[in-house]
Amino acid sequence: MKKNQYVILDRWALSAIVYGTATGVNKLFNAVLFSWLKEPDITLIMDGQSFRRSNTTDDSYEKDSELQERVKAHYHKIGEEWSGYVLIDNTGTRDEVHMRIMNVLKKTSIVT
Repeated sequence: MKKNQYVILDRWALSAIVYGTATGVNKLFNAVLFSWLKEPDITLIMDGQSFRRSNTTDDSYEKDSELQERVKAHYHKIGEEWSGYVLIDNTGTRDEVHMRIMNVLKKTSIVT
């Protein structure tokens, strides 16, 4: 940010490939669509207890527990196996989670 570079938080790009995979979208088609997106410097995947809004406000994907288990497993796999994607444990206090995020950003030289 000191160099006037943009910082963009995007929670949708990775969701497209994860939900596509979990719902059976053709793997090659899904990969091609994902490859057209701009590659970020790093993607942090918050991993931990799932958050449910409520049964009355959840959409059909959120209400599908089996789908959500497949989605969570795929996010976890990406966070462990893909270069540039990192799992962050989201349990604990806000300060503890913030410290985990900052440690990853420092380790990857995104921040000093």
